[in-house]
Amino acid sequence: MPLGNWLKAHWDGCFDRLIVLEEPRAGALPAARIQGMLDGLQSVIGPVPAEKRLTLNSGNTSEISEAAMTAALKQMPGEHRLAVISFNDDAAIGALMAARRLNREADVVIVGQGADRRVREELRQPGSRIIGSTAYEPERYGEKLIPLALKILRGEQVPPAVYMEHMFVRAMPESENV
Repeated sequence: MPLGNWLKAHWDGCFDRLIVLEEPRAGALPAARIQGMLDGLQSVIGPVPAEKRLTLNSGNTSEISEAAMTAALKQMPGEHRLAVISFNDDAAIGALMAARRLNREADVVIVGQGADRRVREELRQPGSRIIGSTAYEPERYGEKLIPLALKILRGEQVPPAVYMEHMFVRAMPESENV
């Protein structure tokens, strides 16, 4: 996972706290994606003990995420290496805005999900603390769905699940950022 690799490269694989920005009302799929991010992180840096995790409700908006993150940052004045995984890019942007408003941007490293326009714009900023976001590219789902639907219509056997490959969109290295 890119967050684990970043932590190893920049903070010797150490951090004070893992902040998980979730939205419980969003259901099983976003929860599974958060779990996947956590599993990927742990595959690189090892287990993250429960006492090092803080889960916040992002409320599915950057404003609610910013408010939750602001409150959390104020409760952790002595913690300066905060890894953040976000259930979507709005939550990631909210976390970044909170860190900026409190002059704690250097204390956070953030990954999002969705690779939406706002995050892609942020990734173009040199030294951004959002290091990337998973792009799900729903515009490509038809490539798998149409052949699957045709097999179903022909009465052919199909697998119980069909998965799409996702892509992690990351910032360009500063040497390439023109």
